[in-house]
Amino acid sequence: MTQPWNPQQPTQQWLQPHNIQIPTQRQGEPPTGGPPPAPKPKRKKWPWIAGGTVLLLAIIIGTANSGSGSSSAPTAASPTTPFSSAFRAPAVAAPTTTAPTTTAPKPTSPPTVYEGRGDDVVTITKDPGVAVLQFECPKCSSNTVLKTDGAENLLVNEIGAYKGKHLIDISDTSITSTLTINASGAWKVTVASGLGMATTATGNNPVSGTGDDVVLMLGTATKARITNKGESNFVVKVYPASGYPDLAVNEIGSYQGTVPLDAPAVVQVTSSGKWTIAPS
Repeated sequence: MTQPWNPQQPTQQWLQPHNIQIPTQRQGEPPTGGPPPAPKPKRKKWPWIAGGTVLLLAIIIGTANSGSGSSSAPTAASPTTPFSSAFRAPAVAAPTTTAPTTTAPKPTSPPTVYEGRGDDVVTITKDPGVAVLQFECPKCSSNTVLKTDGAENLLVNEIGAYKGKHLIDISDTSITSTLTINASGAWKVTVASGLGMATTATGNNPVSGTGDDVVLMLGTATKARITNKGESNFVVKVYPASGYPDLAVNEIGSYQGTVPLDAPAVVQVTSSGKWTIAPS
């Protein structure tokens, strides 16, 4: 009598992988004589089927988790800066009594200098990755603008004379090859691959400057006292060696305050006056 189909009972298709019989008789060899052996008593299949089903489910769940990663718990790790690897500041070694713990990184290629007068479009060459660009127009008297075809785009937009440093190609996907300059006088552009042209602050020593600058903080500070004396935008953006960029300060005019700053880090300062950064 045919039994009704039970959805809880595996069908023959599920049972086959667990009942594969490996032949002991070689191909082409005649069977041995004698009466056929008595059939062995059948074992109950349910324990094996249940175990195989559990194992199969475990494999499927494990494969799904490893493939998507959405259901697995994230591993504890500090985030990394999603920028060019050449951009990241070097790690600080353990203090010693015989030598400094850190040194400023050197550019892989010597700086290149471009000079001109008035409006121009300049093609530059540099190593892949981050670079520091310095723009000077000491006798400009009207609009002074510097733009790039990279991710940073507008670097300078001032009236009158200008001198300052900027980071370019911070992102791995940014490749700067062209500068567009609007100036009323003679100008000079210096492009240095890497961070060798950045202003370097070793240890937890304070650093100061005037105008736009790139500062390489080589210490173990977790915060900084920052001051500024100016009339226009004052911006301090921090790119730590481990973590994500932080807009530490974004004000207009003079400023003083203490903000988080995890060194080692690279700091882009935008200012129209004198500023100081005192890490601690």
